[in-house]
Amino acid sequence: MGHLLSKNGYRLKKRTRKLHHRKKKKRNCFLQLPCMLCFIVHSNSSGLDDEGDHLEAGINGSACRHNSITGISVPGVGGVGIGAAAASKLAERYATLTSPEDCSKFLLSPRELAIWEGQGRSLLSAVPAKLIPPPALFRSAGVSLNVPLPVPGSTSDYTEMHYDDCQARSSDATDHSSINHLPSSILLKVLSHLTVKERCLCASLVCKYWRDLCLDFQFWKQIDLSGLQQVNDDLLVKIASRRQNVTEINISDCRGVHDHGVSSLASHCPGLQKYTAYRCKQLGDMSLSALATHCPLLVKVHVGNQDKLTDEALKKLGEHCSELKDIHLGQCYSITNEGMVALAKGCPKLQRLYLQENKLVTDRSVRAVAEHCPELQFVGFMGCPVTSQGVIHLTALRNLNVLDLRHISELNNETVMEVVRKCRNLSSLNLCLNWSINDRCVEIIAKEGRSLKELYLVSCKITDHALIAIGQYSSTIETVDAGWCKDITDQGATQIAQSSKSLRYLGLMRCDKVNEETVERLVVQYPHIVFSTVMQDCKRTLERAYQMGWSPNTSNTS
Repeated sequence: MGHLLSKNGYRLKKRTRKLHHRKKKKRNCFLQLPCMLCFIVHSNSSGLDDEGDHLEAGINGSACRHNSITGISVPGVGGVGIGAAAASKLAERYATLTSPEDCSKFLLSPRELAIWEGQGRSLLSAVPAKLIPPPALFRSAGVSLNVPLPVPGSTSDYTEMHYDDCQARSSDATDHSSINHLPSSILLKVLSHLTVKERCLCASLVCKYWRDLCLDFQFWKQIDLSGLQQVNDDLLVKIASRRQNVTEINISDCRGVHDHGVSSLASHCPGLQKYTAYRCKQLGDMSLSALATHCPLLVKVHVGNQDKLTDEALKKLGEHCSELKDIHLGQCYSITNEGMVALAKGCPKLQRLYLQENKLVTDRSVRAVAEHCPELQFVGFMGCPVTSQGVIHLTALRNLNVLDLRHISELNNETVMEVVRKCRNLSSLNLCLNWSINDRCVEIIAKEGRSLKELYLVSCKITDHALIAIGQYSSTIETVDAGWCKDITDQGATQIAQSSKSLRYLGLMRCDKVNEETVERLVVQYPHIVFSTVMQDCKRTLERAYQMGWSPNTSNTS
């Protein structure tokens, strides 16, 4: 406070340096706070002799300084102010505070600030230092604050003088106390864990330095705007005009984005490689065609559940995006074989293809992708009207790793067995909701699938024999889901657990012939296997909730 009341800041600093030079033992001010607060906290350790020294220095120099031994700050004497009794009451109130929040509210309240700023000289000259002890917070816990408290209404001169004075005397203690002293590369890594919304609406408002960090180009290479309803075409236009280095963007569930905004983004970001827009039903051919035309480096396009997409957009992708490797077109109901054939012919590097309930995609599309895309590793045709005549073409894919054939109405056992025999790298096979799959098919899969690790058989026509065959013949299968298979009993669940050396998960959801007592016994005997039933899943959910601190409400009103 003496800094604020001093008439000559330059003389003050000069005198302070001279006084410090005379002392052999120095003490840094551990509170980077206004001098009044330093005075209050440090004064408890001062003696009567120090008090006289401080008052003498104040009379002679009319300035504020930190005693090198006690750290007390005493402003100059002069003026008429409040008496010792009033100051004592103020000090007593401060000494009872026990939390940083209470201390800051008390010290920075308008009333106390008015007293200190208006009558600080007489307050400190009239009251002995021992009248103002440190608050209970510092006496009990020894708390050390390194971050300066903001002073509402204080002048910039005061802030600058206080900063210079405290920094000059405590540089060793505070040079590395602020997060802003970390290397910018580390701060960028910290900020990278925030979402776009958190960086834009929170972190960037902390200070100018953080705002500049939040605008760093690396944060605007991969942009995830999914689920943000505030996102509209204007925002995409601004991003496109300022950040031409965008390589990945996700606008899934953004209802305010239309073809115009995506087209503008595409025209300004020729280096875009990954585009995701699930459930954006308002988008159509215009946006995807613009992306294909302006962004030839596209490697990933996920546009599931877009009713307005047609073959025209797929033709553009096949014409301009020869680097495309990953495409998701699930529930794009207007896409037909014509678009799929054009896409397959133009994108020979395709590795992942997923379709779901595309009712106009048939065996012709399956044959086209099998012939023209030899690098395919992930293929899904869930709910599409393809048959065994089309699926059999997938045997030509030697790199096939994941195959999703859920709910294929005309899929026979022989086709599935042939695919498993020919595709030696197959590690995951999903045959759920295919009532034609039986025990014999599963036995061949267990024998021939040398790389198979995951086998999904939910609601298939299998019995205990299928589970027993998996345990007996397969040394690689780790996950088996036989949920909703009504003919599975205790025998099948027990024998696969006993005989399989690789099994780690067994799904038995709604296998009503499997007793819960049997499952409880298996859980104890084979702790390395996760058994999934209604009761077991509920128990695991409760255990996770308890671990996260949840406790049941046992009150009478619940």
